[in-house]
Amino acid sequence: MLSRECRNGGRTVSSSNRIAVLVLVAPLLILSLLFSVVLLGDVAPTGGGTAGAAGQAVAISGVPSEWAADVVQAGNRCPQDGITAQVIAAQLDQESSWDPSATSGAGAQGLSQFMPDTWETYGVDGDGDGTADPFNGHDAIASQANYMCTLAASMREALTNGVDGDLVDLALAAYNAGPGAVLNHHGVPPYSETQHYVTTIKEAMPTYTVTHASASASDAQQSADDLVDTSPVDAGAFAPEMMSQPDPTPGAHGTARVTPRMGALINDVMTNYSQIVNDALYCWDAHTYNPTSDHPKGRACDIPFYGCSANPDRSADPLTGLAAGNAAANWMVANASTYGVHYVIWDGRIWYASTGKWEPYDGAGGLYNPSDCTGGHYDHIHVSVF
Repeated sequence: MLSRECRNGGRTVSSSNRIAVLVLVAPLLILSLLFSVVLLGDVAPTGGGTAGAAGQAVAISGVPSEWAADVVQAGNRCPQDGITAQVIAAQLDQESSWDPSATSGAGAQGLSQFMPDTWETYGVDGDGDGTADPFNGHDAIASQANYMCTLAASMREALTNGVDGDLVDLALAAYNAGPGAVLNHHGVPPYSETQHYVTTIKEAMPTYTVTHASASASDAQQSADDLVDTSPVDAGAFAPEMMSQPDPTPGAHGTARVTPRMGALINDVMTNYSQIVNDALYCWDAHTYNPTSDHPKGRACDIPFYGCSANPDRSADPLTGLAAGNAAANWMVANASTYGVHYVIWDGRIWYASTGKWEPYDGAGGLYNPSDCTGGHYDHIHVSVF
């Protein structure tokens, strides 16, 4: 929001510059507003508890209890663009330190520090009491999600038109400095306040732990003898996502990140199959030897089950052997439409969402040896998401 550019000690923008910025930004914002109406729909009143489909956030730790349900709901609005509950929580702490009565010298108001003109456009009634009030925390958090999702949608469009950077970084920078500043600088503006704002929020995100709704593993446990075909899954149902979450696996490499869709799936895999949670489980990896790999895109994980014939005893292990791997692979493909599973490779076979069928694995067109224990994925399951 352009008026935020002169609050909290930020850089002021002259009237002539604001007019120029508005002329530049208006078409993009109009497009993003139309997108947000379709994407976000009506705002549901908040409640004390949160239930969700598998993969959705249902709880968050580290947040004041009176706002936890609101933050969870806000994080489920557009997680495909990386605006998760962790982003909302860390942003609230940075904006107001969770004080619903907070104000700034520039006139920003409430938990989410909306300027009045921006509130006029993006403020919503979050608790269903008939009034949208920036000093009502429920309304403020719902409105923050509304605005952040709109900014993320417009920044995603901007990334195709000369703007560089991480989608979440750009949305946060736009919230702080205004979308015009991001577009003018083709990325996060070089303002010390804005750069500190983005960095502080991104560093604080891991301090909030989100629990996701899980699909039951019981259906797959009945299909451990062999791999089972499913119905095809429509790839068009899943919008592209940015790598916006830390890789949650024990084998994560440093600052590795994954997409929200991949994070939701692997967290539930670790919940349902805790016996494979060890250092051999990882998602992000450079995979320099495979230029088409989903690992460096944050959309793939390798899960350490073992079905190699070279070690019959290990393959027969009821918790981590062949049958257990079959069960896990079947669970993932059975829930492919929930998590957005693109393909799964296991035990010399590959399942494609487009067909719902298990087929012989050719080693990625000969890049790997499909008869090898690792090359044929007999010692781990590979799963990729859209």
